[in-house]
Amino acid sequence: MKPRTSDTHPLQIAFVETPGKGKIGMTFCPGKHDPSAMTGIWERDLQSDLAAIANWGATALVTLMEQHELERLKVYGLGEMAIGTNRGIKQYTLNMLFDEKIGDTIHCALGRAYKDNNGVNESAVHVDMIKNMKEGEITAGDEVIYSKGKYFWEK
Repeated sequence: MKPRTSDTHPLQIAFVETPGKGKIGMTFCPGKHDPSAMTGIWERDLQSDLAAIANWGATALVTLMEQHELERLKVYGLGEMAIGTNRGIKQYTLNMLFDEKIGDTIHCALGRAYKDNNGVNESAVHVDMIKNMKEGEITAGDEVIYSKGKYFWEK
């Protein structure tokens, strides 16, 4: 069986309309590689899929997948990663520049990295994701630096 690729099976984005003439699009994991999927072998190109999402008109990308799932599907290319520290923001605004700073979250981006911050990833797009970390944990080497919404110095 031939692998399914971004060229042979272009990304399809289903959507629902929102009040105010907006749209929320939904699709499967961009750039996924899966040799044993029930639907066949997948060998998608992340850059092509992200470009298709950008061309569709997306201004933000949110994933419901966890890091281990992205790694299993070989979706790499982190362009940025940061920990949200502003606990004064109480609700999501759907403006990524604000939402990526919400306290008790982690924010990362696939695609283009910022050269001003010594980033090296090249891409036509920069796609942000936010994950609630109130029950999460972040380690640096062998040290836990963040756990369940608190940094190691806040205990």
